[in-house]
Amino acid sequence: MLYIEKAATPLIISENDIIEVISLTNEIRYFKFYVQDLRDHGILTVEDIYFAENVENLVIRIEINKPPASTVSQKEELVFPNTTSANILYWVKPNSWHYIEIKFQNETVQNKEEMSNLTFKIRYFSDILSDESNTLENRIIYNNSISKIYYNKMTNVIPYKHYDLVRESSTESFLFSFELEEELDSNVAVPINMTNGHFSLFKFNVREGSDTGGTLQFIMAFKPKIKRKNSRFIFVNEPEEHVIIACIRKGRMELPTWPNNCVSDRINKPAQLVLNKTVENSTILIPFPESGTWYATFKLFCGKCEPCNCSDDCQERYEACTINCELNCINGENCSYCAYDCRNIVIESESCAGCNCDGPCMKNENNTCNSSIVFDIGSQPCVSGRCSGNGRCMFMVSDGVVFSTCVCSNKYRGWDCSDDSLANPYYMVVIELLLLVLSNLMFLPAVYIAFKRKYYVESITYFSICFFSTFYHACDAGENIISFCLVRLSALQFADFFCALLAIWATIIALADLLPLTTSIFHMIGAIILAFCTTIDRTALWIFALPVLTGVFIVIISWYFKYRKVRQRFADKRYLYVNVPLGIVVVAVGLIMYAFLQTENNYKYLHSLWHIIMAVAIIIVLPKPNTFQPEILL
Repeated sequence: MLYIEKAATPLIISENDIIEVISLTNEIRYFKFYVQDLRDHGILTVEDIYFAENVENLVIRIEINKPPASTVSQKEELVFPNTTSANILYWVKPNSWHYIEIKFQNETVQNKEEMSNLTFKIRYFSDILSDESNTLENRIIYNNSISKIYYNKMTNVIPYKHYDLVRESSTESFLFSFELEEELDSNVAVPINMTNGHFSLFKFNVREGSDTGGTLQFIMAFKPKIKRKNSRFIFVNEPEEHVIIACIRKGRMELPTWPNNCVSDRINKPAQLVLNKTVENSTILIPFPESGTWYATFKLFCGKCEPCNCSDDCQERYEACTINCELNCINGENCSYCAYDCRNIVIESESCAGCNCDGPCMKNENNTCNSSIVFDIGSQPCVSGRCSGNGRCMFMVSDGVVFSTCVCSNKYRGWDCSDDSLANPYYMVVIELLLLVLSNLMFLPAVYIAFKRKYYVESITYFSICFFSTFYHACDAGENIISFCLVRLSALQFADFFCALLAIWATIIALADLLPLTTSIFHMIGAIILAFCTTIDRTALWIFALPVLTGVFIVIISWYFKYRKVRQRFADKRYLYVNVPLGIVVVAVGLIMYAFLQTENNYKYLHSLWHIIMAVAIIIVLPKPNTFQPEILL
C-alpha cells in the first residue's frame, strides 16, 4: 500500500528578500528558492523570533529538489525560546531548487490559536577567488583556470583548480567525449599539472536521453617523464610515494582525502580511482550515467600522513567567524576570502594549532611535490565500444528509451560478459552440441522402417524431424561458439517443433488403421491446425497434448467400431499385448521427462534422450502391413 502526503504549496522567494512568517504551533510553512551556477553555500539569517508560550522549539530544515522532512534534510537546525536570532550555514546545489521548512513545534499539544513569528532572508556565496588579489601568499591564484577554495569543514579549506570541459560529439550513438578547450584546437592531449597543495576539478554536463544509454568512462594516467642524458632520451619513473586519489559524482563535488576516500557533506566513502606508480592507468566505468552536471575531482598526495586532531570547538569558532565575515562583507565585494582568512585566524590560536590540516592529515608546508596527468572522459556503447569475446554489443529499445548492452553467450555474465562463474567449459559445449545433433540420427531407422512398411507419408515426416532438428540444434546449441545456422534460428525452430508434432499426429493416425481417403483428410486437417498452434506458442505443453489426446480419441473410436464389426480380436496378438503397451510406456516416459524433468542444466542430456525415446517409440508402435485384418478397415 502506498500513502502519499502532499506538502503545502511553497512560497517562492529570492535572495535578500526579507520574509515575515506568522504561524500557529505545529503549523508547517514551506518556501523555495532557486540557486544558480557558481554558488556553493548560503546563509539563512533568522531575526526577530517570537515564541508563543506553548512552543518548545523552532525547527528549520533545508533540502534540495524536494520538501524536507524529519527523516530527510540537507540541513536541520533547532532554535530554542531563549534565542531571538540565528545564522544557519547550508550547502547548496547549483542550478537547483531548494526548499525551506519552518515549524514552531510542540510535540505534546495540537495546533493552538497562539501565534509565533519571525523574519528571515537568504544569501548565496561562491568560493571563486578574485583575480584582483595582490597578496599572493594569502590569495591563491592559478593561471589558465578559475581558482577556488573548497570548504565544508575547517580541515578541508583547500584551494583547487576548476576546469570546464567542452563536449566533442560523434555521429555514432553514445559516442562522445569531454575535453579541454586547448585540446580541441591542437588535437593533442593537454597534461594537467598538479601539486599536493591543491586539487583539481573537471565539470561537464551529461544530456538527458541521448547521453544516458552508454557507459561513461573516466581514465587517468601519469604523464610520462622524459629526461635527456648525453645524447639519449630516457623515461623517468614516477616517485613511489606519489598517489593520486580521484572521485566522480553527479550533482556535487567530492574532496579526495588520504588514503583513499572521497568526502562530501562530511560523509566519507571509498574513492573510485587510486593511481600510483604500480598502476599505469586507471579507469572508472559508469553504466547508463544519469543526466545532469558531473564533477570529477583528483588530488596528488606524497609523503607520510600524520593524523590531524582538530577539536569540535575549533570547528565551531571557524564556522562562526566565516558566517560573521560573509554577512558583514559589502555587497559587490568578494566574500570568498572569509573561509581562508578565518581558517588562518583560528589555527593561529594555541588551542587550535593542530587544525592546520589537509583532510585527515597534518599539512606539511615543507614537503611539496608535483606531477602531471593526462585524462580521458567520454562515453562509448557497452564497455569501450565492445564486449568481451563472449558477448555482442547491441542496442536495445525499452519504452522508447534506447540503450546499449552486452548480450552474453555460454552463460557468461557481467557488464562486459567476462564473468565465467556459470559458463560451461569448451569441452562441455562440444559435448552438448554432439549429443543434441547426433541423437537425431536415431530417426533414420524409423524412416527406413516406415518406408519398408509402406507408410510413405510418415517416412517423409520422420526424415523431416531428423533434418530440421539436426540443423536447429546445430544452430541453437554450441552457445554461439561453434554453432552453425543454415537459415535463421526462428525458422529452424518452427520447422523442428512443427515436424515433431506432425510426426506424433501421423503415427497415431497410423495406429487407427483408417481408409486411405480418411487418413489423408486427417493428415491435412492435422497439419493445418498444428501449424497454426505452433505459430501461437511452440513451446507450450498444450501444443503436445492436443495431437496426443485427439489422436488417442480417434484410435479408440476406430478400434471400437472394428471390434463391434467382427466381435473378436481384429489385430495381431503380439502387437496388441506387447507393442502397444510398451509403446505407451515409452511415450509416457518421454512426455513426462520433456514436460516436467527437463531443466536448463540437464537440457543437453534429457532432450537428447527425448530424441532417442521418440524414435524408439515410433519403431515400436508403427504397425506392420499385416497387423490389422484388411477386411475391417473403417
